[in-house]
Amino acid sequence: MLVATHNGPFQADEVFAVTLIKRFVNPSAEVVRTRDQAILDEADIVVDVGGVYDPQTLRFDHHQNDYTGSKSSVGMTLDWLEDSEHIHPFVANELRSSLVDELDDADTNGTHSAMSLLIWSMNPQWDDDDPRNFDKKFNDALLMADYIIKTNVNVAESKLKASNAMDNLATVFGGAMVESATYLPDLAFEISRRSSQAMFVIWPSSDTQWMVQCIPPKDDRTSQRLPFPEAVAGLRGADLESVVGDLGSDTNPSAPFVHKGRFIGGAATREGAYALAEFALRSLSAGIEL
Repeated sequence: MLVATHNGPFQADEVFAVTLIKRFVNPSAEVVRTRDQAILDEADIVVDVGGVYDPQTLRFDHHQNDYTGSKSSVGMTLDWLEDSEHIHPFVANELRSSLVDELDDADTNGTHSAMSLLIWSMNPQWDDDDPRNFDKKFNDALLMADYIIKTNVNVAESKLKASNAMDNLATVFGGAMVESATYLPDLAFEISRRSSQAMFVIWPSSDTQWMVQCIPPKDDRTSQRLPFPEAVAGLRGADLESVVGDLGSDTNPSAPFVHKGRFIGGAATREGAYALAEFALRSLSAGIEL
């Protein structure tokens, strides 16, 4: 596969466009930097040069007058990768929100972008030993961009797995307490979004520690639907058990606690974690000050 882009100084949009192609289509693709139309015509994919935007022929330029969209070559390339099923839609959207939309906006509207400035700074400087050696610097920029794409993709794929796990967890929603086999990113906030009844989520953080987190109201990360009672705020170990009951301190004396902010607590055992959450629910029904 031959991928062509323009020669001379480079910017972030074509650097990341080429990187996306090499990562998701063909890692061994040859990259040529030129404005020679004969070579561009022979290339399998052309980005940021050539004056044509046509995903059917794999031409991704945005400089021509007849293109009036908001994408640069990297946004165009990502759209094609998603449409052609080279990349999962969830991962593509995560890349847009974390990186590509910013690069498009910087290239087409001149907005500030730290990533665009970083890639631009990798061009040869006037006092370099070889200030015209753009191709070597471009290859260096590809390595940088590939690491950034790889990192963002790893995060996106982790989020996708977490979302799928949340979908499975959602089958047990319906009560005040939800148990998860492991901690997932934004666990309490995702449960809040998916369940109107959940008050607590419980999960094991280690072999000797179970966490109990209060569920916040939907779209509100600053409060809880049911905080732990004021009576246990900041208590630990035996002091906490003297109010709540058995939380497994004989298994791990340092485990039982309630944060002074009353949004999270813990116990040494699964049973203790449920007991802590049930204490808060009983306190609510008994009218104890929360």
